[in-house]
Amino acid sequence: MATTPSNREFETIPPGRFITLSVRAGEVFANQQKALGWPQTPNPSLGDRTPLEATATEEGFQEAEEVLTRIAFGVLG
Repeated sequence: MATTPSNREFETIPPGRFITLSVRAGEVFANQQKALGWPQTPNPSLGDRTPLEATATEEGFQEAEEVLTRIAFGVLG
């Protein structure tokens, strides 16, 4: 089960990236629990970082968006 990120983790994430990632996850998963859990779950495609951790950098944010796009289109790996 995913853990709740600390306030410190949120402090490193630009608000616009957090909002964009959250909205996109909601669109892709169409399930509130999955959409809320996905950003907090380590992902092999992100070097075992969580999507929230990845969004601390522009490059990581783009990688997290690409992962969501692959999930949306059913492309795994």
